[in-house]
Amino acid sequence: MRYGRLVALVTLVAALAAAAAPGTASAGGQGESVGGPLHTDGRWFRDPLGRVVVLHGLFAVWKGEPFYPPDDAALPNGFTNADADRLAALGFDAVRLAWFWRGLEPVKDGWDPAYLAGIASVQQKLSRRGVFTVLDSHQDGFGDRFNGLGFPDYVTHDDGLAFDPGLGFPLNYFSPATQRAFDNFYADQGDAWRSYGRAWQHVARRLGRDPMLVGYDLMNEPWPGSAFGGCVPPAGCPELDRTTLQPLFDSLARSIRAVDRHRPVFYEPHIFFNQGAVNGYVKPPRGTGPVGLSFHNQCPTRAQWQVTHDPTLVEKARTICPPIETSVMRNAEATAARLGGPPLMTEVAATTNDDFDGLNCLLERSERFMTGYTYGLSWRSGELRNLAEAKAEVIARVYPRAVAGTPVHYRFDVRTGRFVLVYVTRRGTRGPTVITVPRALHYPEGYRVWTAGGRVVRQGGDRVVVENRRRAGVVAVVIEPPAGDATVRPALLPCGG
Repeated sequence: MRYGRLVALVTLVAALAAAAAPGTASAGGQGESVGGPLHTDGRWFRDPLGRVVVLHGLFAVWKGEPFYPPDDAALPNGFTNADADRLAALGFDAVRLAWFWRGLEPVKDGWDPAYLAGIASVQQKLSRRGVFTVLDSHQDGFGDRFNGLGFPDYVTHDDGLAFDPGLGFPLNYFSPATQRAFDNFYADQGDAWRSYGRAWQHVARRLGRDPMLVGYDLMNEPWPGSAFGGCVPPAGCPELDRTTLQPLFDSLARSIRAVDRHRPVFYEPHIFFNQGAVNGYVKPPRGTGPVGLSFHNQCPTRAQWQVTHDPTLVEKARTICPPIETSVMRNAEATAARLGGPPLMTEVAATTNDDFDGLNCLLERSERFMTGYTYGLSWRSGELRNLAEAKAEVIARVYPRAVAGTPVHYRFDVRTGRFVLVYVTRRGTRGPTVITVPRALHYPEGYRVWTAGGRVVRQGGDRVVVENRRRAGVVAVVIEPPAGDATVRPALLPCGG
């Protein structure tokens, strides 16, 4: 834990908060809304008022042509104003929004303005509702030639190696043809890096002016290429990270800096990081600007299930996944610290799509490390419109949207409905602490708030607002059901590891 020396203090203050008188709401003040642009401060995102902003949201990707959603409520893969309203009403404040180079530039220099307009339409709907976006250059399996998505054919150089058309995701990564395409791409064959950088510049020019844009996720899950066998967990391949992947990201970062000098670029580790491999990224050179780490956390049982759809893997995951998922979180903290920016868990998945126990425990681990996340729904089927309540209860959590200081601990126990936040106040921070409370999901009979070091400004609805008391060095907030810390969802298993 980053503030390990304060663990005892956290425990003491949380106990004081639970023993204190309930908070009494008074008239609201300024700063209850949370907006951008955000800036990085070490491992944190901060808003213009200096508050730490925690990003909790969804990962949105439309993988079928035209690679953006229709603005049509009659189509299951549509994304309308009503969908954006639904997303915001669940309490989410962030979306990792995918774009495909293949959609933007299907042929060399053949830029498609309609494509960026389609992505911009989604971004604008979210921004108007106070939802941040992270733009993600998405690839899965390189490109069309390998039953994948992402990169255009003109940068696909497989040296004529054969590819089995029966291979789907994720087995398509193991084809020698796919591996060769990645190897050649990392070697900058055909001036691929410059082409990729120009694509990113198009995106940044069109979408980078929105104050609710957090930054740019440079490349989704880069595959190590033919060297993949030396990159498996736990040792990973730190030398390849430093000498092969990071130079590509440094180049892309410099390209974006020609258009946007301020918003962070997110480096992303190769796919085996998701399962516990150590990473070797180091602090980027000057000229790359503010950076962050976009990482994923998916136990190896997830990949096994994607291939076999074996439901017995869920029980296996109960034993093997907790230490692996914790290792991923620790590796992310270490890698983000070397890069000099905040970590953000941009994809998170349990073993199966309905393993809500595993998903809840994974998100509890993200809270333990005070790291935000974006969870991926099925946008092709319109899952947001018909979101299962059991899943909504797990992913739409009580969380600190903006903290008037620096967090040292926060946790939401979905099983009991108890939320605890402890933070250290910070000189120069303006505005109150804002806590998102999806009341309909977690507190249908209402909730109560306890504070120490703070004063409740607003409560009772979908947010709790707390002002720091004068001269308070540490503030604690506890939210719980009106009956107290009682088990309200016994069906969810306790989390270990």
